[in-house]
Amino acid sequence: MPLTADGNGDIDFDLDIPEEVIAAGVHQLIVTLDNGRQYTAYYINKPNLSIEDLRQITATAGADLFAPIAQTFTLSEGRDVAAISLDINKGSGTDPVIVQIRNVNSGSEPGSKVFAESVVEATDIQSFGTWTRFDFEAIVPCIAGTEYCFVVLTRDVNYTIALAELGKPDISSGAIVSKQPASGVLLTSSNGAAWSVEQNRDLKFKIHGASYTATTKAVDLGTVTGSNITDIMIMGHEDLSSPDTEITYTVTLPDASTVDINNFTPTNLQGYQNGDFQVTANLTGTDKRSPILFPNTRLELAEIALTGVRHSVRFYCPDSFTFRVKLDVKIEGNGTFEVAVEDTTPNNYTPLVQVGSAVPLSDGFTEVIFEGTGLTEVDNLNLTSIRLTPTLPNPADRVYLRNLRSWAQ
Repeated sequence: MPLTADGNGDIDFDLDIPEEVIAAGVHQLIVTLDNGRQYTAYYINKPNLSIEDLRQITATAGADLFAPIAQTFTLSEGRDVAAISLDINKGSGTDPVIVQIRNVNSGSEPGSKVFAESVVEATDIQSFGTWTRFDFEAIVPCIAGTEYCFVVLTRDVNYTIALAELGKPDISSGAIVSKQPASGVLLTSSNGAAWSVEQNRDLKFKIHGASYTATTKAVDLGTVTGSNITDIMIMGHEDLSSPDTEITYTVTLPDASTVDINNFTPTNLQGYQNGDFQVTANLTGTDKRSPILFPNTRLELAEIALTGVRHSVRFYCPDSFTFRVKLDVKIEGNGTFEVAVEDTTPNNYTPLVQVGSAVPLSDGFTEVIFEGTGLTEVDNLNLTSIRLTPTLPNPADRVYLRNLRSWAQ
């Protein structure tokens, strides 16, 4: 668009940049004067990044919860914890009792991360000798050898909870407690902030590990519709805390063929697809461990551009120079690319020529070097820039470029 400078030669204008259209990254704004001279500015389109911890809830112990008590534990094998049972005497209690599984800070004190929470109303609290079970809405994948704790909270002072103390009789069986079967300690607190360790006593408790009747399950996640689609990628929120668990995805394409893909792995469809894309999640675990797939898994659909241009920022160069570019490249199909350097005048790019032999790398890439000689700085400013131009004859073709290095001399 034409702009007119004021008497001082200044130009003042606003430029709206639509985030939903402009890709993330560094972009170039070029102003060309009537005499052909150009000035360049750069801006960064930076999308917002939102991070969400899907395993943590916000409930924490506070001063209004009377005298919380906690027990640390460490499992010898990884298990999915589904519930914890405690021996509690209801007495005249009327408020609910809360049990949370949390992380453990240094010093074996309960941390602030709450992995799961269960609330049992007073009407469901049992008497001594009968277990009260606290079931969690979601399983808690516990890693072998990692210290966790559960915290018992209530606002009611009228409950009594059973403890086990070395050398003392069990409240239910009368048998003498002679060992501590769980690796952990009892912690007490008057305010939920400062904790005291009870070395010879533990809470009387049971940890219930999940037991699964099936080790595989296919879940239909629905369909997405698209046109001229060449690439897809699954973006799922997964919890794979055990090496024995896995989630893969099967996508049924509009032409009825299927593609098996992993999470966050871009996949080339080898051509255009138009219509419905149906997604199935395939969960695999064991009788003791299960993968977790959280809601809002997405299938991203994309159409690749068959041509593209990428410019570097301008950088220093001598008045006259020889220029080299070294980069790693991988080509699938019949894709091609050109490496060029800005020469003499703005936006005048001279293609570079490959020199020497390509060096194979271990991951399918090759390292190549391009060179240009007899080049001149842009507009006597000792500046130049690089232009990369990949071209794809068909959507199945691909050009991958990385690790670009350059030098002028």
